[in-house]
Amino acid sequence: MTSEFKNWGIFMQHTDNRGKTKNSTTGSSDGQVERLVMPIMLKGGKKWDRTIPFSLLNEEWAEINHGQTLKRLAERGGLGACEALAIMDKRRWRKMSNKVAMEMLIKRLDA
Repeated sequence: MTSEFKNWGIFMQHTDNRGKTKNSTTGSSDGQVERLVMPIMLKGGKKWDRTIPFSLLNEEWAEINHGQTLKRLAERGGLGACEALAIMDKRRWRKMSNKVAMEMLIKRLDA
């Protein structure tokens, strides 16, 4: 694991050789593939058990919508589902029901 990624452990996802993934704040990269991921916040301060790879998000739109980098948003706990969709779609954030946003996000991630 490079020193750049060690500091980003709060939103690192590790994939072992069998394809199993886990989110971790520590660990070694021996035999693992690492990628930066965004946590998704749910109601009541809970986190969704899935994350969004940074590669699906747009840094410029994170800055436009939130005035923060993807890294900083992840460090602060992540995004709501509708916020993540807006950044993925490169558009301004708009309010939508959490149920609809989660359904859209699941479809997008499972595609």
